[in-house]
Amino acid sequence: MRADLVLQRNRLQETADELRASTERLRSELAMRDTQARDELERQAAPARDVENRAHQEVDRTREEHRTLRAQLEALRRDLAPQLTEAGKQRDSLQAALNAAEKLAAREAGRASALEQSLARRTATPKSSRRPKAAAPAKAKSPPKAPASRPRRASEGRERSRHLKSCRAPSCRRKCDGPRVFSSQTYPGSSP
Repeated sequence: MRADLVLQRNRLQETADELRASTERLRSELAMRDTQARDELERQAAPARDVENRAHQEVDRTREEHRTLRAQLEALRRDLAPQLTEAGKQRDSLQAALNAAEKLAAREAGRASALEQSLARRTATPKSSRRPKAAAPAKAKSPPKAPASRPRRASEGRERSRHLKSCRAPSCRRKCDGPRVFSSQTYPGSSP
């Protein structure tokens, strides 16, 4: 029996040795596969990590650019604020001047229209149908006065009449007091 026990022990020892060897082999294979899996995972994750790193760098660069541009914008606003205020004041004063000029132009256009209508009415009625002026009451004869200045020539009267027909100035150097038309009947000193 002793020999059977020894034989059984030897067989169990061989089985245990085989099991130990198999376990060692499996452990080394597991470690090798684990290393391969980690390497593969690292290899596959590297491009994604590179993309992620580039994205973070781009975000940081964009944030820095944004900060710089915002600072420049604020500096420009501070620098241009007085100019913008001045431009606003100029715009307001120019608008007021434009409004005043438009009112004056409308007033002058109305005046010109009224004068044109008056002139059209005067030229449309024949001279014979115009009412003669009422005769001035006879004054007592007074001694003749000495002429204050040289008598006007007929050509001066025609020149003044031409000027007055074309003049539209509110105040003329020739003191015509605006665009009135003098006929030879109403302008003293002009030839009929």
